[in-house]
Amino acid sequence: ESETAQLRLATSTLAEDLISRVKNMETIQFARGISLVTNLERIADSIELDTPAITEVQTPSLPDAQLLSLSPAELSRKVRNQLREMFRFSKKRK
Repeated sequence: ESETAQLRLATSTLAEDLISRVKNMETIQFARGISLVTNLERIADSIELDTPAITEVQTPSLPDAQLLSLSPAELSRKVRNQLREMFRFSKKRK
């Protein structure tokens, strides 16, 4: 399973969790969570492995510079681990 697929699965799980808890959440907290889901979906779309690597895109001002300090795969791994940790913490609080 690719990092992109894992990120999409984690994002879907987060969305389902937020929706299941909507009655017990403040509106602003729910809005922030759904915003996070939307941003993670966009990140997953942008790091498809069959697209050019984001870290290798040249910029006019810095042709040899990288746009991201982490590769898309490393970034998705980091986000996935943070989501897992967030779910572990929320399950412990129940």
